[in-house]
Amino acid sequence: MTPLPLHLRLKTQYSDFTPLTAPDFAPSNHANSLILATHDASDTTIDLSVPLKKAEFMIEEVESMLRDQVDTHYSELIDGARANASLLAPAKSLSTPLETLQSTHTRLRDRVHASYDKAAPLLDETRRLQEIVVAMRVLVRYLYLARRIEGVKVGESGVEGDSGVQVAMTVSELNHLLRTHPILPTLLPITHHTPHLHTLHHALLTNSTRTLRTPSTPPALIHSNLHILKILAPQAHVEQSVLTALDAYVAFGVREFAGGLDGARRAGSDAAILRAITTAIQSLRPPAQLAESLSTATTSLSISVAALSGVSPISYFWREAGGECGVKLREMVRSHAGVRGVMTGVRGRGEVERVVGEVVGWGDERGRERAVVAGWLSGR
Repeated sequence: MTPLPLHLRLKTQYSDFTPLTAPDFAPSNHANSLILATHDASDTTIDLSVPLKKAEFMIEEVESMLRDQVDTHYSELIDGARANASLLAPAKSLSTPLETLQSTHTRLRDRVHASYDKAAPLLDETRRLQEIVVAMRVLVRYLYLARRIEGVKVGESGVEGDSGVQVAMTVSELNHLLRTHPILPTLLPITHHTPHLHTLHHALLTNSTRTLRTPSTPPALIHSNLHILKILAPQAHVEQSVLTALDAYVAFGVREFAGGLDGARRAGSDAAILRAITTAIQSLRPPAQLAESLSTATTSLSISVAALSGVSPISYFWREAGGECGVKLREMVRSHAGVRGVMTGVRGRGEVERVVGEVVGWGDERGRERAVVAGWLSGR
């Protein structure tokens, strides 16, 4: 039969040992309870013999139960003692490293942590000073750039071409500073300047769009104004290689066409002059050797110009070629009597316009642009 556990056996004994196993057991309180069990408040003297006998009896009972437990579980107790003894040596070997670790931790706490606690306020102050220095540098840079565009009015003769590109780069950097440094818009000088900056930004975009839509715009200005759009409207995806290819594309074709027109100066009759002019116009074609370089650039370029006038690289070629042709014909009309007679005559003018319509119709399917380019080519 398995013996009862100690805490259950305590409840089955003559004496009540349950209070001895309570978590909040206190010897002084238990002694007082033994005395109060045999006395009351009216007693003038206290007889401790009875409480002492009861305490001695309880001690004997507890010792008896302990002996019973030891006799019953002696093998487990011996095994536990041996296990404790085997763990004692490793525990002693760990005591020295633990003491060293504790000492090291104490030194770290006293030296490192204490030093950090002292340095933390200084670090915060340094960080704030650094932020102030950065803000001052940004402010100085902004004011320097703002000074460069002070008084600039878009559309004036001095603000075009490369100078317009420089202004656009300055405006773009100012906008970048405003976006990346939120403290700037809160400063009063910047608040007063931002309306002018936004107005200038809008004016540059509007002027570049208008310039690119103007038929008489020279190729150099086309390049610079597309560059301005690339800076201020990067979503247009205008690449430098595309602009270079387009410039070369137009320049080569116009140069070949102008050489053909020069043959009309050497013609000896009106018919020969008219034939030379119409032949030159009919031979006007986009240069085949540059078609491949532009075919790879058509996508990005068409995206960039779609917001302007909806034209393609081919349309740009016809526009620039037409503008140069108009200038060339007007010059020939002024300087060469034979050409002037042909171009002012009804037959000659009608023939040129017919040929122009065919050529431009081959290059551009848009009727409005075809009519405009026909007017340029016929010298109007």
